[in-house]
Amino acid sequence: MFVDEEKARRTLDRINARHASVEHKRGQTIPDWAYRDVLYMLIDYSERAYELLYRPLSQTEKADLFEVFLRIGEALSIPRLPATYAEWQVDRRAHLVRDLTYSKHTSMLYAAYRRHLGLFRYYLLLEVQALLVPDHVRRLLQLRSNFLVSGLAQMYGMIGSGNVQSLVHTLLIPPRYWSDVRSFTRG
Repeated sequence: MFVDEEKARRTLDRINARHASVEHKRGQTIPDWAYRDVLYMLIDYSERAYELLYRPLSQTEKADLFEVFLRIGEALSIPRLPATYAEWQVDRRAHLVRDLTYSKHTSMLYAAYRRHLGLFRYYLLLEVQALLVPDHVRRLLQLRSNFLVSGLAQMYGMIGSGNVQSLVHTLLIPPRYWSDVRSFTRG
């Protein structure tokens, strides 16, 4: 999203190659609806995260955000994508109700999160998800918003200097990923 066209194209080509490799190993293709659901989630959560940290997006900004992700979806050969932000909103709501359910796989995923993140970071993950996810997802996962965490997230968004953000990253991100995050933030 934040790179020139050539680098974006190379990145998308690598993503396509990795998906093809996964499909080959599994002996089946990843269904189109799965690609669409992930793309829709990225659009939705990008908008929600920005609004949580900074301010609500204007209709023009929402349309611009959608256009960027639409180009990504098209480059990943995802078929039947909506043409406009308004069409995406309708389709996103339909996908949420039709495609999402809490299952044993959901439980297994959250157990893996807890195992890999540790109790403190796992708790923070749940708190941040409670702030970001749509109401339907919040009900499925039985998450409750915490006003303290919401306030801290908004305060984090207002902090422009790297010292406090660096401290927050150190607390939230497991040590094995610190150098990756620092190289990302420098880039």
